[in-house]
Amino acid sequence: MELSLCGLTRLAGRTAGRLSGGERQRIAIAALFIPDVAAYLLDEPTINLDPIGAQLLVTRLAAARDAGRAVLFTTHDLGAAYEICDSVAVMYAGQNAEAAPVGDFFERPRHPY
Repeated sequence: MELSLCGLTRLAGRTAGRLSGGERQRIAIAALFIPDVAAYLLDEPTINLDPIGAQLLVTRLAAARDAGRAVLFTTHDLGAAYEICDSVAVMYAGQNAEAAPVGDFFERPRHPY
């Protein structure tokens, strides 16, 4: 089921060594959602993803959030942060700003896709 939800059905017979970086990242996304967990902790989860894969991940994480799961991640993708986060903390020069509602930090950014 996760292979289908992550757009990977066509890759089901290939070995990991024959996958691109983005395809491997999509496999990791599918694996992420297999167990039923209370929280997700991710570090730059949209790296190596094409725009469709990045939007797929953002949509899946937003759905997990809406289902009551905690989602904590680092990102340079302000569009993803805006779509997923209730609050954000911005780091600058190694210092953490106080967490605040997402709208307090920036207006809705335009997504690149």
